[in-house]
Amino acid sequence: MKIKEVGFLIIGSGVSSLHFAQTLIKQGEKVTILDIGKQSESANFANNKNFDEIRRNEKDQYKLFLGEKLEGIEWDNDDLQKTLTPKRQYIIRKANSYLPYISNNFKLIQSVVAGGLANAWGAGAAPYNKEELQMMGLPYNEIFKSYREISKRIPLSSEYDDLEGFLSKETIKFEEPIKRDCSINQIRSKYLKKRQRFNNSNIFLGQIPLAINNYSQDPNKYMNNNLDLYQDCNASVYRPVHTLNELLKTGLLEYIPNAYVLSFKENTLIKTTYKDLITNEEKEIFSKFLFLGAGAVGSSRIVLRSFNSSTVLPLLSNEISESAFLNLSSLGSSMNSINNCLGQTDIFYGKPNDTGYSLISLYTYSSLLVTKLVKYVPFLSYKASLNLLNKIQSSIVIGLINHPDNGSNKIKIKRLLDNDSISKDTIKIEREKNFSNSSINSKFIKALFSMNCIYLTSKKEILGSSVHYAGTIPYNDKNSEFFLNSDGKLNCSKNVYVIDGSGFRYLPAAGLTFTLMANAERIGRHILKGKIS
Repeated sequence: MKIKEVGFLIIGSGVSSLHFAQTLIKQGEKVTILDIGKQSESANFANNKNFDEIRRNEKDQYKLFLGEKLEGIEWDNDDLQKTLTPKRQYIIRKANSYLPYISNNFKLIQSVVAGGLANAWGAGAAPYNKEELQMMGLPYNEIFKSYREISKRIPLSSEYDDLEGFLSKETIKFEEPIKRDCSINQIRSKYLKKRQRFNNSNIFLGQIPLAINNYSQDPNKYMNNNLDLYQDCNASVYRPVHTLNELLKTGLLEYIPNAYVLSFKENTLIKTTYKDLITNEEKEIFSKFLFLGAGAVGSSRIVLRSFNSSTVLPLLSNEISESAFLNLSSLGSSMNSINNCLGQTDIFYGKPNDTGYSLISLYTYSSLLVTKLVKYVPFLSYKASLNLLNKIQSSIVIGLINHPDNGSNKIKIKRLLDNDSISKDTIKIEREKNFSNSSINSKFIKALFSMNCIYLTSKKEILGSSVHYAGTIPYNDKNSEFFLNSDGKLNCSKNVYVIDGSGFRYLPAAGLTFTLMANAERIGRHILKGKIS
């Protein structure tokens, strides 16, 4: 049998893997990706219409909003139904059967489709400040260069505002922000009138950059049709599959889907063993370099399995909660058909140019069915709640509160044997401490009350629901059995590298996706320069 040998082998097709691959391919290098890579499904429906037009005129609108099998109706507490709208549920379908885990107090959200979880990414592209990057174990000067490079690859929209001390917006290239709902503009106006008072209380309002094409002359400019939760309209919101398709056109990327990676073993070359999910055969591929980009949990699975280790690894994940508010300033206003489902503004609580801040991202509730809002109306019957919500929907604001994780939650991950799984193992994830952020949450409630928003109710999500995971194989933590050097090389290997968020030693409150791309680009540059032997 002929041995398959490649130079650069990457595991996974998420944002880290693809932007690492793009860095190498840009310089003419050939790259191979192994990926479970289940087919992405089309989510397009009436692509030239907005939410309001579909609701008023489309006969078969139930297919978009409820699903062809009415799977969008929450009959029970199934996590799949609550996490994504029907047209997006393919992103996490079958993931837990391929990548099993057990836990009593942690919710792990995974994907086995090409492009991974960022197919449903909220598009928040936060460039962290110097202090946060240092806490994470990353060289900030190098990451700032990579931020700039990634901002040339993907579209960004934002503006300079009061978040400058928290976000390094000066390191990126961006276009003007997208149009906001009038309700959000009223909140921003209230903030500006009392800005100094808010700032003295460590409250700052602005906009995290969004990975959206808002270039005024581009025919694929963002449409503001309020359908972001249901479909990708004209590819204006960045998804990793856009990069995957671009790289395939170069002829320098070999993409091998339906490949379930089992383990690697390093000798003169690195032998990676994987199962072909079509033929059920075990296959081998040899490479000079191996780059793990399967996500913090996925990459750690492969490392533990390859070394047959029962070592307990750390895990970082942002704690989140969801709150609902009634914006009194917009009561009586009609629904705006030109709108979006993305984060329209953000409020930070903390000190500029420091770490440890928390944030609340504000969304309007104009593109989800009113029935999903009933849980936010306390003390009323279902029918009474619906009648009330139909009258005040345009004034409801949903706030998603995110907190940083410095390891205080003490989340642990361990490999266990499981003969029923494809890999003959599973992982156990447990949170050892219950750290409360309720006092900080109350700061946001108080601040929004000063902006004329009345607090209705809130729900604390189970840890892991943020879909932000990092820190399983930390940078330069020499007290651990497995750790990474500053450029991602696995300590017990010669040419095995981890290019995703496994090495991050701290997880800021703002989403990490943009920094995942930047860090992977940074490691790719160092590979090309020969700084890693």
